[in-house]
Amino acid sequence: MDLPSNAQVRAFQRPPSARLGRRSNVKYPPEGVGSKRRASIVRDFRHGLQMVLTHFEMEQRLRNAGVAVRPYPTLNKFLCDVNPEAADKMLVQAGTAWENEVERLFAMQQQADELTAYASFGQLFDEVCTEEGLSAALAVLNEAVPHRYTAIYRLRDGRMLNVALVDKHGEPLPDFLAEVPIASSFCQYVLRDGSFLTGDSGSDTRLNGHPYQGVMLSYCGIPIFDLQGRAVGTACHFDLVARDIADEKVAHLRAAARILTNYLSDHSSGPS
Repeated sequence: MDLPSNAQVRAFQRPPSARLGRRSNVKYPPEGVGSKRRASIVRDFRHGLQMVLTHFEMEQRLRNAGVAVRPYPTLNKFLCDVNPEAADKMLVQAGTAWENEVERLFAMQQQADELTAYASFGQLFDEVCTEEGLSAALAVLNEAVPHRYTAIYRLRDGRMLNVALVDKHGEPLPDFLAEVPIASSFCQYVLRDGSFLTGDSGSDTRLNGHPYQGVMLSYCGIPIFDLQGRAVGTACHFDLVARDIADEKVAHLRAAARILTNYLSDHSSGPS
């Protein structure tokens, strides 16, 4: 998704009446009218990036997605009954209300996109897991992220035991990843807080003093619950180099973790 050009941002920062081709003598926004940023920082769900979007760009993306958006108010609507200065103030107020509405609709659309991705990927993961096995399903997860490793860990007797792991490099499971004390793992934060994500553990102050800080540089983990709702394991992506992950891929991992509840319940004998 492209960022707006400087010209677009400058145009959007002008008063509404100036955007409509009429010079305004009113301070923008006028006294007593709520001031809003002319462009908003939003998060691109599919790529995990922050973008600066004007409200008009949000409107266009909503329309492209089939969402009905009322048009931006025009000055002529207010000039019939009041003088130009009062009309300018009314236009600013109406424009601010329109911007609020666009922001609300845009946030709702992003949430809907996330739920759709969550549901569709959950179905795909379940099918692959059932028909081709757990390793094949983890490979689907791993192919979609930059992280080298994708794994499932089960909590048992104070240790995180590896159930399955996919390595992009195709190397055998190293001993140091086969079994990790819970106190030395990043999984402990997943089980405690409901998720844990770091793109660069070396600069993440939450991990100060952790033995793997700066060693396992990137990690994204989601808990796996048993049928009684207890956190019994984790599904995670991790790497020895710094990596970012898109929100969409975190939603995919969360969807997979729900499916893995049944898997861990059916395979309670231990890691494989």
